[in-house]
Amino acid sequence: MSQPKKLEDVLKLTAAHTKTDTSSEETSYQPMTEERRQFLQNTLAAVNREGPIQRVNIILAKLHKYITENTGNLSDDSSDEIETLYEELEELVDWCDDLDLACDFHKIGGFSIFTLLQDSQNEGLKWRCGDLIATLCQNNPYCQEKLLAETDQLDRLMQMVKSGTESPLVKVKAMYALSCFLGGFNEGQDIFVKKDGYLLVFQAMQSGSNHKLQTKAAFFLSKLMKDGDKHKKNLTDLGCVEKLLAMVKQPHAPHHEHVFYALLELVTDFPAAIKVAQQPTLHMQSFLLDKQSFLQTNADAMEELALVVQLLQTIFPH
Repeated sequence: MSQPKKLEDVLKLTAAHTKTDTSSEETSYQPMTEERRQFLQNTLAAVNREGPIQRVNIILAKLHKYITENTGNLSDDSSDEIETLYEELEELVDWCDDLDLACDFHKIGGFSIFTLLQDSQNEGLKWRCGDLIATLCQNNPYCQEKLLAETDQLDRLMQMVKSGTESPLVKVKAMYALSCFLGGFNEGQDIFVKKDGYLLVFQAMQSGSNHKLQTKAAFFLSKLMKDGDKHKKNLTDLGCVEKLLAMVKQPHAPHHEHVFYALLELVTDFPAAIKVAQQPTLHMQSFLLDKQSFLQTNADAMEELALVVQLLQTIFPH
């Protein structure tokens, strides 16, 4: 959604798209080109942003009306009405990818739609709600702070990940939403940790056949460790080195690359974790060497192989 954001930008674009010919007094009228049409649409949106906001309001009102009027009767994914709601919810996600519109989404009361979608018992609405929350919060401190202060979404998303009744896709999107909600957000992370958030992530990483959830959880764990050594210390004290090692010792699975990445993030520039990894009882070095040999025979595992090599160099440099 690249469009001019300031009046100065509009004026510059107008000048660039306006032909002036001082050598001729004649004005020629030509059909509007697609480029010109797009330019005018973008210009109008830049001068008056009520256009997209009005559209967002219309979608929110339609979602609210349909869900409240059809409570308990939303399980049919095949109806035309539900399909339309899916499309419009995805349109909301597209709009909210714009940082300014994401903030405006909150200001017009958009956050109230989350609980309606999550309580609808419709899988398609629930997982798309996860996408919407993730899009709103990613790299957006304003929305992160408002979501924490004004809603119970931290508890709700954590419960959805833990739930034994939610579908695999809903759980994946809830973890994705948590990752974007808490990324770079220290206050939210502190509360997450107090609510046993580390345990939640570990459990998700061991969630049987849901490899997408395991991947999202491992990625989230790596993001937390990037945000500060306090997480590395806490995780090391909780036995994270041993837990991650146990995970990659299981039969090879698609998410193992991300587990190795999390382990590498933990030991990088953090001597306490390296010391744990070097303990003879873990047999870390022999395991990594065996894994290196195994991965060298798999042309599709070169990135995972590179991580294993980096781990060997970091933990056992001599």
